[in-house]
Amino acid sequence: MSQTLKVGLVTAVSVKKHTKKDWDEWIKILNKRACGAYTHQELVQLLKKEFKLTTWWQQEVARGYQIAIGVRVPNQTLKGTYTTTATKSIAAAGKKIFSFMVSNEGQQLWLKPLYEIKVKEKQTFECEGGIFGEFRNVETGKRLRFTWIDEEWPNKSVVQINIYQKPNDRCMIVIDHVDLPTLKAKTQMHERWRTAVDELTTELSKKLTA
Repeated sequence: MSQTLKVGLVTAVSVKKHTKKDWDEWIKILNKRACGAYTHQELVQLLKKEFKLTTWWQQEVARGYQIAIGVRVPNQTLKGTYTTTATKSIAAAGKKIFSFMVSNEGQQLWLKPLYEIKVKEKQTFECEGGIFGEFRNVETGKRLRFTWIDEEWPNKSVVQINIYQKPNDRCMIVIDHVDLPTLKAKTQMHERWRTAVDELTTELSKKLTA
């Protein structure tokens, strides 16, 4: 039985199912090849050429191995920045979710702008705490993408919200926030978006059942 049950977000059961090896086996194999000194891309090429893994699992095994041996932090990208994700499913159509999100009432639940805005491409916004941003991509019923600029961070970050249709008339809301500068920022933003998606779906559910 594998002693390493999970690395990052990937379980030993999942990696075994898709690559025929669990995390303990991968760590042992790659350690024997002295892969601790490899770059991420060198690991990916090894997993591609010698182990014939799919593109997705080349990345996951390479990332997982580097996390397991301590040369990489979970949720840290190759650029040294961090990413966080918050998700929630709801029994509602994508168009209804999107319509509520971009309404003034909905915006106050997840974006909390200081003034009323119309969600459209190139629209800027400001939030409490010295936060600024601009909508870069707006696809009705499907997706929002916008910059998120914190005055205390060295660079801008990016948020993308996707609405995915699921079986049984349900949808999944997925909020991804990338290019976060520190682990502290990642933790703070995870809490913010987790709360936002919970409040958003709770309020919308009330309206749909009223």
